[in-house]
Amino acid sequence: MSPTRMNEVPAPAHPSPPWSGRLRDLLRGGLSHQILSLYVLQGVNYLIPLITIPYLARVLQPDRFGTVAFGQGFIAYLVLLVSFGFNWSGTRQISIHRDSPAAVSRIASTIWAAKTILALAGLAVLLLAAGAVAKIGAILPLALILFGAVIGEVLMPVWLFQGMERMAALTTISMAVRILSTVGIFALVRRPDDYHAYAALLAADALVAGSLGMMAGLRRFRIRLVVPRWIDVGRQYREGWALFLTCGASSLYTVGNSFILGLVTDHVTVGYFNAAERLVRAANQILVPIEQAVFPVVNKLARESRTKALRFVRRLLPVVAGIGLFVSLGLALGAPLIVRVVLGSGFGPSAGVLRVLAPVVLNLSLTTVWSTLLMIAFRRDWAILSIIAVAGVQNLLVGVFLAQWFGAVGMAAAYLGAETLVNVATFIYTLRQGINPLRIPPSPPTR
Repeated sequence: MSPTRMNEVPAPAHPSPPWSGRLRDLLRGGLSHQILSLYVLQGVNYLIPLITIPYLARVLQPDRFGTVAFGQGFIAYLVLLVSFGFNWSGTRQISIHRDSPAAVSRIASTIWAAKTILALAGLAVLLLAAGAVAKIGAILPLALILFGAVIGEVLMPVWLFQGMERMAALTTISMAVRILSTVGIFALVRRPDDYHAYAALLAADALVAGSLGMMAGLRRFRIRLVVPRWIDVGRQYREGWALFLTCGASSLYTVGNSFILGLVTDHVTVGYFNAAERLVRAANQILVPIEQAVFPVVNKLARESRTKALRFVRRLLPVVAGIGLFVSLGLALGAPLIVRVVLGSGFGPSAGVLRVLAPVVLNLSLTTVWSTLLMIAFRRDWAILSIIAVAGVQNLLVGVFLAQWFGAVGMAAAYLGAETLVNVATFIYTLRQGINPLRIPPSPPTR
């Protein structure tokens, strides 16, 4: 927690600037270059799903499309295990020590070592789960191929580039690799039985991007790898523990929904759900550049002054909320047309799923402000965990029940309910704790 400085001079009251003024203020200085460059590069990441999802949906058909989604859902849990909240806890550390190459080298070496240990544990979990659960054992070869994404997560230094506020470089690497993997999809995935080749391309995408990202980070930031001490590795686990649990709890209503749905239904139903979910996930990416560029700034401002951080976020709020509302309305109103054009007639049931999931984008745009930008910046990690854990359990229990009765639409309704709960709960918490931009506490007078 960063209390307001006692010697902070209160700023004179001014009327809130209009939308254009807020956006203009936000885009001043180096931050504008960071956000705009990320958006230019992210544009390719928006186009790729629009190209590959229609192709894959028609080639693989709902059954094989759902089979890969089921395997990805399980592997996503292992990716979360390896990430361990480091994308946030590591970013906080790097942003603080960014001017010390020795400190950055020590932090980076320790995080990479901690993630490697978790990857080995994840492989053991995969093999044990395959022996214990028949549905997982049936896709073990596919899961082992997809495990390459776990290794890619070990290498990928998002936390490093984000903490140094140089995400554009890492996004460029990821974009180039995704373009190559997209070419591979059209070249190698030609019929339903090629779903293993599709899985291999997904794994190669993560592996190559992670490897290139690590090499770029070592060179760009003059990092010298050192052998970390066990005590430092343990400290990293403690630093990221609450955020890891938060990510793990959130997986119960985000990346793991296809896996949960596959346990109680069939791969065709998973295909209908996952196709719509991927469209929503692609839409959510429109906010990622803002989140990645702004989080280090808010994190530093929170350490200086609560009031400064809240004023900065207040200028950002209408921009983020407006984008989320616009995208959600577009998905809800255009669901039948979007599914017919993007996925094809074989995915007709996905239209109902997409309509139910559409408000998720608006929920996430607001939750990004309340939780990611404020609660994490002000180190309210355990509060976030409590909220998300409740939402995750709700999604799991309600989702299993609704999926058995309403299939993919039932799972979508449970997911939307969980996201809404997180949005409302984090808003109320920040408001009560005085870290909500809609109610900025007055600065104490100078003495």
